[in-house]
Amino acid sequence: MLPCNPYGNAQEMNVDWLICEIKKALIEWEKMKRDFNSLEEYIRNYFKNLDVTEEINNKLDEMLSSGELSNLISKYVGFVVNVKQFGAVGDGVTDDTEAFTNAMASLQNGGTIIIPTGTYIVSGLTLKNNIILEGWNKSLTIIKLKDGATSHVIEAGDYDTNATSNENTEDGCIHSGISNLTIDGNKENCPNGKNGFAYYGLALYVYNVEIKNCNNIGFACESPGGVYSIEYGHPIQFSIDRLNVHDSNNGNMYYNGQSDSNLSNILLYETNGGMKSYNLTLGSKAHGVRIVNIHVWGASAYGFINNAIRSEITNGHFESASIAKIQINEPCTIIGHVYQATNENVDDIGVEIKGASYNYLDLRMNDIKTMFSINSSNYNHIKCIAYTGRDDTVISKNGFN
Repeated sequence: MLPCNPYGNAQEMNVDWLICEIKKALIEWEKMKRDFNSLEEYIRNYFKNLDVTEEINNKLDEMLSSGELSNLISKYVGFVVNVKQFGAVGDGVTDDTEAFTNAMASLQNGGTIIIPTGTYIVSGLTLKNNIILEGWNKSLTIIKLKDGATSHVIEAGDYDTNATSNENTEDGCIHSGISNLTIDGNKENCPNGKNGFAYYGLALYVYNVEIKNCNNIGFACESPGGVYSIEYGHPIQFSIDRLNVHDSNNGNMYYNGQSDSNLSNILLYETNGGMKSYNLTLGSKAHGVRIVNIHVWGASAYGFINNAIRSEITNGHFESASIAKIQINEPCTIIGHVYQATNENVDDIGVEIKGASYNYLDLRMNDIKTMFSINSSNYNHIKCIAYTGRDDTVISKNGFN
């Protein structure tokens, strides 16, 4: 092969030289490719093994607590505020009622109020239309009734005036709710306190909420009645998921509408055990409501009282109530498990049907004194698998089909 030189005779290009230059260029290109691939692999491995999750979370927590994150978001979306921007402290001592009131007033067109980690003392909050109270987590964000207060912890739609159980023309509160927080009724220090959460209105949203220690009812809600989504042009049903209510004096959950709503993952336990106490009551405006996954137990006279036509419970678990685990006053569907867990000597009733026909019950029962007490005209479909260690189990029936 001839040496690589630029020109032959008469400065004509030497073909061998050109081939030689091309080979050198290809060799250099291959080297660059190897260097690039090595760099790419290094960069990918660096970021693959880089764990900045803790640093990012700490920075977000810092920005959230200071209100910086809410301020940043509000520049672009305009409907998110942090209650600490309005002077809330959340130290379990300071009364933060005014801060919440001012935060809601700032959202004239509705929005979300972020509530960072802390215990916020209030003398009673009034939830406005289109407002969501959003905690950091139900184990971290607590709204607690102030010692000596005589109000609901959170109220909406003028509940005490409008929640009469009769059809009402007042719409009440619309499109509001609570999420990722705990409500503490502080009943030990509020002997005249009312409900934990008292909502009268439409389109309620509840997600991942705990309500405890309330002097009257933990969770109480009611809709105007006789109203439907088609009249409003948008959904007005309630959405309730992951609700835990316990240790209320008189009742843990009273649900009286909106009708045809979906509730799921409900946990209710312990009342003062009085003769009228209950874990769950469905009012007459709750017709057509559907509940999936509910567990009620602990001290109460009644586990579940149904006054709603065509209500449905799937995967229900009812135990420990001293008088009746389930009392049915209007036709419904219940699929689940009923049993006595605390005291085998209790003279209890599993299911008490009082004048309601056309019920569909598919139940598993054990250790109940009177499994069914039926005073119904007819047309009840009952499927039951029962087992017991008691020797006094009976079925009392009158008009049973």
